[in-house]
Amino acid sequence: MHTLFTAATANGNSTVRSGIDFRATAQKTIYAWGTWNGATLSIETSPDNVNWFPAKNYAGTALAFTANGSDGLAIESDYIRAVITNAGGSTSLSAAIG
Repeated sequence: MHTLFTAATANGNSTVRSGIDFRATAQKTIYAWGTWNGATLSIETSPDNVNWFPAKNYAGTALAFTANGSDGLAIESDYIRAVITNAGGSTSLSAAIG
């Protein structure tokens, strides 16, 4: 399991994760959980750690959570991060890739 956020409470980007071998298996899952309080957690990928793009699930839909959940991750990228927007006063979110 690769952690993106642990109990994050404010808007912003997670630590950028690299070195996850997405090409080794086509199946990765993103997990998001916590106290949402109106927040959105989205997943982004980058080929170069400079230009960021929405990560998509297997159906081609951008990955964005507003409640606890998980979804399949369909990417072949070197970098990945989570982004929190609209965090409220009691927001506390965690996210991981497994």
